[in-house]
Amino acid sequence: MEELDAVTAVQLRTLLAVVQEGSFTAAAMALDVAQPTVTARMHALERAVGAPLFVRRGRRAALTPHGEALRGPAERALQALEEGLFAAKRSASAGGTVQVGIADSALADTVLGEAVADLARRRPEIHVTAEASSCADLSRALHSGSLRLAFVPWPYASPAFDLLHPLVRLTEPLCFFAPASHPLAGRHGIEAGELTRLARPLLIPWWSQPAARSIARLLAISRSGIELPVTTTRSVLLGGRGCALLAPGCVAPELSAGALVRLDVAGLPDITTSGALVRHGADGDLPEPAAALIAAVRDAHHRVAAGRPGLA
Repeated sequence: MEELDAVTAVQLRTLLAVVQEGSFTAAAMALDVAQPTVTARMHALERAVGAPLFVRRGRRAALTPHGEALRGPAERALQALEEGLFAAKRSASAGGTVQVGIADSALADTVLGEAVADLARRRPEIHVTAEASSCADLSRALHSGSLRLAFVPWPYASPAFDLLHPLVRLTEPLCFFAPASHPLAGRHGIEAGELTRLARPLLIPWWSQPAARSIARLLAISRSGIELPVTTTRSVLLGGRGCALLAPGCVAPELSAGALVRLDVAGLPDITTSGALVRHGADGDLPEPAAALIAAVRDAHHRVAAGRPGLA
């Protein structure tokens, strides 16, 4: 049928967005497109149907009987398409390649590096690719099935994370560090107020939600700290400036060489950051390469934790 050939998934998705949002304008905002684009898509769909799909009721767009007749099949068609794409992606990932996303790279780097190196020695037929992304993007990819594994901060208070399942949990203490030449280096019992005043600057990467709450309460970071990515924070510190809250594993070589020192800050309780290698809880059986990577990460975590006190 020519009419069927003219209908696209984008048009059906736009139809359902208008129904959900109540207007063409709101649907355009939800879909991140211009309002005339929504109008054009609905006009094209109406031409394929041969009848109007919406009628205006005040500021809202309501379905006509023709639109109501299309709504259910549109939902089922999009669900069937999504399930088909999910199955195809799973089939494509069942070979010798496994992809892992990384949001909590500071915790994951050492363990993942150990795991990939070990896997390359034992299972050279398995190819691992890792890409950094945001928590939100990784969550969407895990929910859609386009990604099977990811390192993320854990726990993470977001409804999108409710269906994610932790496979390997990583916890590491956070401490304040400074260049060996910093005025605060070598001092004992530094008060929190001194730290925030004399750090110049105080660098606080975002680690995890629990760690962020602890730091905000203890040091009023919203007023005195500069939030930077972990890699940028490390670079500034190694350039001889500032004090920073880091996991010891991020600067282990520099600590051993004496270029950086741990600060003795008084009155601070233990602060930790935590993350996890996660999967979607409803993802079913993982392909063998993904299962092999999970096992390699567990083994690497045990080896690294045994050689680094405080890493759990």
